[in-house]
Amino acid sequence: MAMFDKTHYTNGQKVFEFTGNKLTFFFKTGIVKAEGIFEDGQMEGEWKFYRENGKLWQISAKGLAVIIIRQAEVKPA
Repeated sequence: MAMFDKTHYTNGQKVFEFTGNKLTFFFKTGIVKAEGIFEDGQMEGEWKFYRENGKLWQISAKGLAVIIIRQAEVKPA
C-alpha cells in the first residue's frame, strides 16, 4: 500500500505507528498528525486530524462529511 511505503522522515522520526488496530500518523516534528482505527485496509469510525501545532483541526467519521472545528470550539483534553 503506497501510504505505508515511507516509514521514517529523513530526520529519523516515524511517519506512522500501528498499535493494535489504531493507526497514528506524525508530522516530521513528532507531533500527531492524524489518528484513528484502521481495519481491512480502510479508515474506520472516528478519525481526528491535527495541525502542526498539535491543535485539533477536524474530526471525520466513516460515512459522514468531515466536520471542521473552529479553534475557539476546541477545549483542551
